[in-house]
Amino acid sequence: MYSIKRFKFRNNDACLLFDDINPVMYALLYFSDRLTSKAPSTQYASFQAIKLFYQYWYAKFGVSFCNSFYQADHNPELAVIEFTDFYNGLCSRNPSHLNENTQMSPQTADIRAKAVIQFLEYLVDRYISGYYLDEPAQSINERRNCLVRKLKSHRESIKTGNHSVFGRPSQYMFKSLSREMVAEIYRIIQPDNLKKKNNLNPFKRKDIQLRNFLIIRLLLNYGLRVGELLLLEKQSIKTNITNSSYNLIISNLSDVSEDPRRIRPRIKSSYSVRVIELEKSDYEFLMIYMHEIRSQQCKHQILFSSQNTPFSPLTYESIRAVFKGIDRVFSVESPEFKDSNYVDSIESFTPHVARHTWATMTLSYLYKRIESERVFKQRTIHSNQSSVRIMDEAKEQLRTMGGWSLKSAMPDRYAKRFLSEQANKSNIQRIQADLSFGLALEKQEQ
Repeated sequence: MYSIKRFKFRNNDACLLFDDINPVMYALLYFSDRLTSKAPSTQYASFQAIKLFYQYWYAKFGVSFCNSFYQADHNPELAVIEFTDFYNGLCSRNPSHLNENTQMSPQTADIRAKAVIQFLEYLVDRYISGYYLDEPAQSINERRNCLVRKLKSHRESIKTGNHSVFGRPSQYMFKSLSREMVAEIYRIIQPDNLKKKNNLNPFKRKDIQLRNFLIIRLLLNYGLRVGELLLLEKQSIKTNITNSSYNLIISNLSDVSEDPRRIRPRIKSSYSVRVIELEKSDYEFLMIYMHEIRSQQCKHQILFSSQNTPFSPLTYESIRAVFKGIDRVFSVESPEFKDSNYVDSIESFTPHVARHTWATMTLSYLYKRIESERVFKQRTIHSNQSSVRIMDEAKEQLRTMGGWSLKSAMPDRYAKRFLSEQANKSNIQRIQADLSFGLALEKQEQ
């Protein structure tokens, strides 16, 4: 679909990215503004990377990046949000969704990723400006600076190896909350009640406190992606016929639902469409929110909305603001949880961290439950099942619950972490047993 073609430009050799027979629009603008003075080899390398990004985009969303970017009123945040998933795909052992036949070396993946960051920086410079935005200068500068910081963070993560990549340190990938941290988060977001006001809660209005409490609870309890949370509608919550089970439907918006958001969330893949069974108290929280907290003046069916007129649906920016507010209090109240001198510290409380926390705790629970069931079967029917097969079953259950595709390596990564922790515990127990045995021998000799 996409190809890089060489041609003559002002009597010099040049390269450009094409979509069938036409130049790719935003790549053409990038070439015109930034690459014409570069060597053909540099141009070619840049378009190799941009080509991968366009392939990734089409494979994931079914439309070209140009189409999505234009429909989003040229908002570069659309692309910045997707960078981590794109980079993970570059470094995957099976980057088939990028239409690449061979695995890239880590060094090549880094080079391609940095070239894409340069392209995204260009889009930020060009489109987050007074020429394209009818906003106050201060607002434009804040938006631009925010995106620049995010891209800088991505570049630094590539430089230090902190992105989630096979064979590298991966603090970004595996940082999750301990049970003590989760308890602290809930202490912070506990809504006010008639008996006691929660002075730690960064949100002062009770209706907003209750909404945000429910959002955090859904992310921690069910591992929803932010996009999935933002796609929930009133009709996404259903019971069975006998009202004995409560379910959350994860899918794209229904055909009758309109989405006024500039950056419209979408389901990540067909595997992300799923039905999640809700615990009864979470269902009851959702009912309270829908009937007593969410404004009845909402003109849309999207579940989570602003509590202020015109009651617009929440956006990616809204969710980030919620997490930032909680994280500020978390840093002040429990600085030890963010102290990098501790191996289990976290950098910040983010939606990614919430999903990692859910996945880590859920896999541990699944493994132990399946292991317990196998022990019972061994006693009754003399069957035997290895820990590897138990983990494979736990991973597949986690894959289904988390909405990962069959090609996704994420369940394997969580399994690797869990098994590593179990192996370390076993090793410590062995050492302690050896020490006890040695001490016993010494006493006998004495």
